[in-house]
Amino acid sequence: MHPRASGYRNHSCELKVIDCVGAAISPLLANIYLHPLDIAMDALPDIQFVRYADDWCVLARSEADAQKALQVAQAVIEGPLGLHLHPTKTRIVDAHHTPFDFLGFTFFWSDPGATGRPLFAPKSAAVEKFKDRIRGLTRRTRPMNVTMVMRDLAPVIRGWGAYFAISHAGPLFGRLDPWIRERLRAFVSKRWNRSAALDREWPNQRFFDLGLPSLIALRQKVRRTLPRP
Repeated sequence: MHPRASGYRNHSCELKVIDCVGAAISPLLANIYLHPLDIAMDALPDIQFVRYADDWCVLARSEADAQKALQVAQAVIEGPLGLHLHPTKTRIVDAHHTPFDFLGFTFFWSDPGATGRPLFAPKSAAVEKFKDRIRGLTRRTRPMNVTMVMRDLAPVIRGWGAYFAISHAGPLFGRLDPWIRERLRAFVSKRWNRSAALDREWPNQRFFDLGLPSLIALRQKVRRTLPRP
């Protein structure tokens, strides 16, 4: 999905029946059950419909097109499907002025108004959830050595970094990398007091040599594979 395609967006439906089945099979059931919605939205001209399981959005070039898409979606979802649109998530916004969240990202315009360009970054809740996970894994009271802690950290960093690497979040990644290393130095010293000796003993390169992934390096690797605009 690319926000340049539209100034307007709306989403999504709440699948109460499907949500109770369980996370492992819910996306599959959502894809089957919402297929009529896919067909109805594909038939509308001048919009782009993007859906993952029960989370979806519509990109349109005008508010009128967005309103028409919302009416069609509501008719399908609350009609033959017997579901309900989410009361707070379902809205129409002008993406030039109002950021919106989708699949863990916040989409926003670099310069609100007609100028500027669309950008996207991890939404704040996704960043805080990631940091909470890192905090838990680097608690100074964990009964293990720093190498074991880094082994636990590696898949978390790689997974989060690979998912959000496509975003315009270079400065954020640049702040998170040293923050994670500081958490590890504090784990080694069992305190937050910085010392020159600790920095010399645990330079950045030592963490990398022991297998600690770098968010910046992950982002650079992923973005090198992306097609140039």
